[in-house]
Amino acid sequence: MKEKERVEVLLEEIRDKVSLVAEGHEVLRSEMRQMEGRLSDRIDRVEVGQFGLMNRIDRLETGQNSLGNKIDRVHTSLKNEIKITGLAINDKLDEHIKQPSHA
Repeated sequence: MKEKERVEVLLEEIRDKVSLVAEGHEVLRSEMRQMEGRLSDRIDRVEVGQFGLMNRIDRLETGQNSLGNKIDRVHTSLKNEIKITGLAINDKLDEHIKQPSHA
């Protein structure tokens, strides 16, 4: 009987240790779930921030394109105005040269 009692005591100790290991695993799983939740929240905030930043960059690029278009229109307008003014000046010079004092 002594051997049977010894085996029972050993089995009880093994059960207790297995139970402790199982509890430790559950604690670790719980901590991992909490960490996953915190990381997921952080990732979501980073993605939202990145989305906001990309929108700002898009608006800046759109604004630059708009500004570039406006500059191009002003440039074209000034170029045309210079051509017209240049033609008018040339016409006036031509008329002036035709004056008798230049003959």
